[in-house]
Amino acid sequence: MDSPPPPAPPPPRNVVLLGVLFEGGLGLLAVMISWLLGRPLVELLHWSGQDALWGLAATGPLLVALGAMIRWPVGPLARLSAVVRELAGTMFARVGVAGLAVISVAAGIGEELLFRGLIQSSIDDRFGPAVGLIAGAVAFGLAHPITRTYAVVAGVMGLYLGGLYLLTGNLLAPMITHAVYDFVALVVVVRWKV
Repeated sequence: MDSPPPPAPPPPRNVVLLGVLFEGGLGLLAVMISWLLGRPLVELLHWSGQDALWGLAATGPLLVALGAMIRWPVGPLARLSAVVRELAGTMFARVGVAGLAVISVAAGIGEELLFRGLIQSSIDDRFGPAVGLIAGAVAFGLAHPITRTYAVVAGVMGLYLGGLYLLTGNLLAPMITHAVYDFVALVVVVRWKV
């Protein structure tokens, strides 16, 4: 008996719209909660050419790590790589490069507003930068439960992005790093079928 064909990927417009609504919704939620707490996130984000360059430069080590994971998948990273290729390949298969860029920018802004802007900075204010950094990273990891390994990798990335935020004092830097990394990772996994 033949197995049924795999489900068709959703239409690209729907994927981009859902991605922007979800990621933008995270950012909006963070902005609303921070406003209710009396600490608007706008205070944590400002334009700075230097911080933008920090954000771009900080993408490099993440992309090297991604390349190493793709080139030499071992142990749990091999399973993680296969799961990510399968999920991303199915979900984003028909989305063009521009759509992947839009989703990546929405993720960079929305997730950084929530995890570094709201969670990390709020806990930092109350318990200090180390506790805020760890709390933001743990929350970031738990929010990416595709596999246990993915959650751990996301938690480590959360530490990295949170450290970048502490270094610059500006959400712009981790937003840029996050968006550029997500974009390159999606293009590599979906378009180049690695």
